[in-house]
Amino acid sequence: DAEQDRFQIEKSALWLRFDGTMGKARDREMVLDVLRYVHTIEGHNVVRKTIEQVNAGRIRQHRDELMKLRSVGHKTSAFYLRELVWLFGLEPALKDVIHILPIDTWVRQVVAALSRHSRDGKGSSPEEWFAQNCRDTRQAMLVNAGMWYMGTHSFELMLALLADGSICPEALERITLDEPVKGNHISWLRTTLI
Repeated sequence: DAEQDRFQIEKSALWLRFDGTMGKARDREMVLDVLRYVHTIEGHNVVRKTIEQVNAGRIRQHRDELMKLRSVGHKTSAFYLRELVWLFGLEPALKDVIHILPIDTWVRQVVAALSRHSRDGKGSSPEEWFAQNCRDTRQAMLVNAGMWYMGTHSFELMLALLADGSICPEALERITLDEPVKGNHISWLRTTLI
């Protein structure tokens, strides 16, 4: 009977462990939601299903399906898809690339900086920027991953450049920041780190 075969989370050993003392409630709900989702997939193999969806050109639909899971949004679903496409060497169409690129504040800031220094001087949305500047899906994924790395490690990168003399302290004074953090922060950096 199909009803008996249905995954009954309330009767599972995992559910009994979720007694309110293990982890945050939101995290528990997310795990349970993912388990319910996995149980609906033939063979319970999310990776296989994702590969099939990518190969069939249904990336956007699959991403939308993933985003129905509790606590899974644009960024998380795009990270998952990008890494899976990369790991398995899949080749989605360039038109679908934006669905596999996590876009957040780091990527937006790098795109904004690159757009300010472009020939036409016009700003681009991250989606427009990737479409205009990347020749294929693989390059778009590499650039996206590089933007993420640069953004999340910017402080460490700056310290390394300062330490090896690649940038001089005076260059810090010329940095144009969008927020008024320059003054004392730059002086502190100069005196403390150099």
